[in-house]
Amino acid sequence: MKLSVKIASIFVAMTVITIILHLMSSNVMVDYLYQGEVTRITGITSDIMSRLQGEKDKLISRAKGYKELIPHIIRIDEEHDVDFMQELSIYKWFENDGIQSKIILSPEFRVYKTYYDKEGKAIEKTEVDTLIKEAKRLIHNTDQSFEGVISTNNHPYIVAIYPLIDGGEKEHKGYFMAVETIDQEMIENIGDNLKRRVDLTNRLDSSRAHNLEESYIGLPIQLVYDKSIIESYTPVGTANAEEKFYIRLIEPLVAKQSMKRNIEALTGISMIGCIITSCILGIWVEKLVVKRIVKINKQINTIHSSQDLSKRIEKDEVNDEIGLLQEDINRMFASLEQANEQILLNEKKYSSVLSTMTNGFACYRVKKDELGQYKDAICEECNDALGDLLGVSKEKLINHTIHELSHLAGIDDRHIQEILGQVWRTDRTYTLSQVALKGDKWVSITLYSIQQGYFAIIMNDITILKHYSEEMKYLAKYDSLTNLKNRHSLYEHLDYLKKMNVSFVIYFIDLDNFKTLNDTVGHIEGDKVLCATAKELMELANDDITVGRLGGDEFIVIREGEFAPNEIAQFGQDLLNRVNKKFEYASYNFAIKASIGISIYPYQTTDINTLLKYGDIAMYKSKKKGGNSIQVFTDQMSEELEVEASLKDVIARGEIVPYYQPIFDIHKNKIVGAEVLSRWIRNGEVLLPEVFIPVAKRIGCIVEIDYLMLDKACEFGQKWHMNGYTDFEIYVNMSYRSLKRPNCVEVIKGILNKYHINPEFIRLEITEDEVLDYPEYIVKVLNEIKALGIKISLDDFGIGYASFNHIKVLPLDILKIDQILVSRIEKDERNVAIIGTLIGLAHILGLEVICEGVEVSQHIDILKEIKCDKIQGYYISQPVEEMLFYKCFEHYSIN
Repeated sequence: MKLSVKIASIFVAMTVITIILHLMSSNVMVDYLYQGEVTRITGITSDIMSRLQGEKDKLISRAKGYKELIPHIIRIDEEHDVDFMQELSIYKWFENDGIQSKIILSPEFRVYKTYYDKEGKAIEKTEVDTLIKEAKRLIHNTDQSFEGVISTNNHPYIVAIYPLIDGGEKEHKGYFMAVETIDQEMIENIGDNLKRRVDLTNRLDSSRAHNLEESYIGLPIQLVYDKSIIESYTPVGTANAEEKFYIRLIEPLVAKQSMKRNIEALTGISMIGCIITSCILGIWVEKLVVKRIVKINKQINTIHSSQDLSKRIEKDEVNDEIGLLQEDINRMFASLEQANEQILLNEKKYSSVLSTMTNGFACYRVKKDELGQYKDAICEECNDALGDLLGVSKEKLINHTIHELSHLAGIDDRHIQEILGQVWRTDRTYTLSQVALKGDKWVSITLYSIQQGYFAIIMNDITILKHYSEEMKYLAKYDSLTNLKNRHSLYEHLDYLKKMNVSFVIYFIDLDNFKTLNDTVGHIEGDKVLCATAKELMELANDDITVGRLGGDEFIVIREGEFAPNEIAQFGQDLLNRVNKKFEYASYNFAIKASIGISIYPYQTTDINTLLKYGDIAMYKSKKKGGNSIQVFTDQMSEELEVEASLKDVIARGEIVPYYQPIFDIHKNKIVGAEVLSRWIRNGEVLLPEVFIPVAKRIGCIVEIDYLMLDKACEFGQKWHMNGYTDFEIYVNMSYRSLKRPNCVEVIKGILNKYHINPEFIRLEITEDEVLDYPEYIVKVLNEIKALGIKISLDDFGIGYASFNHIKVLPLDILKIDQILVSRIEKDERNVAIIGTLIGLAHILGLEVICEGVEVSQHIDILKEIKCDKIQGYYISQPVEEMLFYKCFEHYSIN
């Protein structure tokens, strides 16, 4: 449809709508005028009924004048037997009083005499009888009167009835009834006076009548109207029966008819005006709007056909909205021209980016089958990197299908089908994370849906990442140094055996003195020893024997099956024989030895962690026996597990208490200090440190024990210093686990401040074997502790790992020689010489020397001679509770 036709249609529609609205409003106005007509006719009806009421009042007023006179006349007639009314010419009054009919009735309502107005018509006897009958029915006693309207079948009548009572004798003489017919003459006279069409009727079409519910005259009015007139029907107000007669008023609808004619004329004029206006507007719009828009359309089609975005549409000189539209269209073409230039530039950049991308890129257009399913795709663009990745030229990819790509690259067809199945999902990307290519190459392929029927893929070379991932998976299960199963893999294997209900034996292997070997020859050579041990153990590996490394110098061998005790022991000995090898380094030979602990599943336990603990405990028992032996876990060894379980809450239960052993100065011959040692009061029994300290170190609660003993030591020292012994020395042990805590120094400082004790008299004891793993870190921590004023003592020197190399490195103040060297010096001169040499070297290094394990007086004499500074041992006192320590101190003070 043309624009001009559309505009003309709009104008016509607006005209029709306007006329309809005009007619609707006119009807509302006509209805409003009708309400005015109703109000007017109600007023006229009120005037008519008022005139009728006047006729009633006039008759009643005249009739009341006779009701007093007539009883006296009747009494005089009876007394004197004369017609007194004749004598007094009362008949002439009756003839001229304007009352149509006057009837005197006996008390029984029989007609006594009837008088008529000389101008009035006589009422038929049947009508009179009916009126008397109705009057009798309406009057209930002799003194009651009636004033109103009584209707017969033919007419309504104004009736006034009064009882005739003789005033003197109060005798009832009958009734006086005045009657006036309400006929057409009376009603028409009323209408003539009001100049209205009024008549009396007994016919009312109730189907056409409308009740006027609210009438201010108090009577029900019913209206009947048509196009030109309106009729009102008002009942005359009959007292004796249902209404039969109505006063009808007929009035023309003057205002409504006039207004309606005016509205119809105005509507016709408006329609003609609107039609003319619409035609004029249509012509004007055709000329000023449609032709210009058609011209713009032709110019746009010309530019579109030529595809020359540099052209512009011709602008006319009219400055209106269409002129602005022409300017906007020209600006749009300018923007399109710039955008086109930018697209061409972007295409050049795009080609450049594709050529420099290291990731493979290709754009595909899908091919559909007869059912509309994506069956294949054609490559429309790709970069050189994709060809290099696949080992083919770029030309062999463009215009070839993606299935051909899969055959060239060796991609599984399932991946291609997966890609085609995801193309329709334009709202997200889809990635195949690991796709194998020919030549042991791996790529990830990411799919991007560009628009309906087009998609792009980016192919990333992940070959290195794939190999690295495989390596990580291997390292997650195997030890990187020995290539044995690691702890995680061993646990998985043990869980698998448990689920499969397979019996097996665990051989827990730990190399003896490996720390010494590591410190002597270095970690590199130490790693060679671990690899050589792993190689020897792996020669035993088969379907029933699994070998792994837990960490450090700990190995696990799992042997599946059920075996007799001698078979278990023999296999353990075979393991020892394999591990016991000579290791040569720098012309020195080292013997590799090991301790093996054995635990059996499910004979000893069905819990894997507990089973490994059993093997660990049995291995430590082997070490305590001198090492290079095997030990099967027994029930007696389970005591260590009980100790471990009980140690968890031992601090909270207050079962760890301090004992004190004197430090004796053999030159001053007096007690100068005390070492604070821990004891465990368990079920009333005092447990020595060797029972629970190794377990506490293993499970970690040694830290809490160390800090508790330091707190008790400072509290003990504070008491001595407050009692005047200001140079009393307090020795307390500190384990490696406590020293490597990050807040160790802060905890020690806090305890010192708590008791305000001079730190110069606190001696912190460490053992050499516990600080060898990380000597640099421990030296740093010890220097920070020394900075507080505390002195450092090296305990248990002379056994195991004793080396003056470590003495030179560690910031020591005191050297405590172990009791093993001291215990038999009275019988072994070589030990005397060794101890003497150690004391001499310590003094050269500025260290004070304390010898432990002094049990007889000969020890003191010998140690004095070789210049030992202080001693500690059972000769002076064993470790005792605080009160017993005071008694011991008093004893040596007195002596």
